[in-house]
Amino acid sequence: MSKKLRRKNLKPQKESFINKNDFSMDDSKAYILLTIAMFHIVPLLFIMMGENGKVMLAFMYPTANPIFLGLAGLIYGMKEGFNFKFPGIMFVLAVLSVLMYGEFEPEMRVVTPVVLGIVYLIFSFASTVIGGILSKLFRL
Repeated sequence: MSKKLRRKNLKPQKESFINKNDFSMDDSKAYILLTIAMFHIVPLLFIMMGENGKVMLAFMYPTANPIFLGLAGLIYGMKEGFNFKFPGIMFVLAVLSVLMYGEFEPEMRVVTPVVLGIVYLIFSFASTVIGGILSKLFRL
């Protein structure tokens, strides 16, 4: 090994500003199960409630679900660090729920799930990044 190559290997690596980790299904099981409950079981219960449940479901998609994604991503990011797979899994579960349980106007059947999917992806990604930054700052 040449001296130049050896010197490069001995230099300390720069630390990133965000605490990152590799995705582990064991570490994220609880978050994924809570997401499945929030996005698939709760809407199913609302649909079973009839007309009042459908009104509550229409309120839940743009308000309660992004808040849930934000909190879940923040807590996950603080405990486990940031990775790209976790927000992706949260996004897929959320969009599947919107497609399965959402009853939208005929003109908005394509636009609404796409817009909600983008909002959900932004919330889950941003909250996981913020959680990773907080984890790095406070050494959690």
